Amino acid sequence: MSKLLDLVKKSMWKEVACSFLRIFPNEKKNIQGYEKVFSKLKSLDPSETDMTLYLDLVLKEDDPFSDEDWTHLYFKNGSMCDLSPDKEEIFCMGFSSWSEWLGVEINKETEEKHSPEEIISHCLYEMTFYGFTEKKIKSASDDLKERLDDVKKNPEKCISAEQLFKDIGEKYK
Repeated sequence: MSKLLDLVKKSMWKEVACSFLRIFPNEKKNIQGYEKVFSKLKSLDPSETDMTLYLDLVLKEDDPFSDEDWTHLYFKNGSMCDLSPDKEEIFCMGFSSWSEWLGVEINKETEEKHSPEEIISHCLYEMTFYGFTEKKIKSASDDLKERLDDVKKNPEKCISAEQLFKDIGEKYK
């Protein structure tokens, strides 16, 4: 299995950009940011990780919240899910370092079904979801941790999901 670093090293931005804009046409306004991240990735060393990257097509018929097919990018490391012990845990790496992203192995089926440029495109989109620099991503992560700490310290400020859905339902009657 290849690592993401292998795909990045052998890919050229022009081909990645074409693939990226085909998959994410609404991101044309940010294409220079993606190009900078791609260039940065070429200069980084990968971190060791036990994560494996997967890309799966999700059909709109199987997703009640989407009116189009979409590709799900996720990671696994062999650990089993606490809620469903017969299923592997699925992870998101949105807050992970770019070096860790470079160290992930690409699932064999994913490599067979998708071009290197498609895989890189999906990774670029996900790894920059919180910003186009690792500093901005760290800031978003820190902010989320701070909010989580606040929720733990002040549970009385929170409402249950059940209450939220009830409130939303009443608002849209």
